[in-house]
Amino acid sequence: MIAVRVRDVADGAILVEYPEAGEDEANRAAVALSAFLGRRYPPGEGLLDRIPGARTLFCEFDPLRVSHEAIRRAWASTTASKKSR
Repeated sequence: MIAVRVRDVADGAILVEYPEAGEDEANRAAVALSAFLGRRYPPGEGLLDRIPGARTLFCEFDPLRVSHEAIRRAWASTTASKKSR
């Protein structure tokens, strides 16, 4: 399992970091989480942008529609499903 650090950067912005993973592994995880969040929050449902980087995923969202905690729960649900496989 990849170690993850989730930072609330502003109202409506969160940064997911994979500090201990190699660049390729971290990028794959960021892209996968971005795709999952895109399915979980289709256009118009509060998630405004997802920007995967080499070791991070930046998410911008409407804080009136989606909370920091909701993003964290969505991330946790992806890790929980991977553990049960």
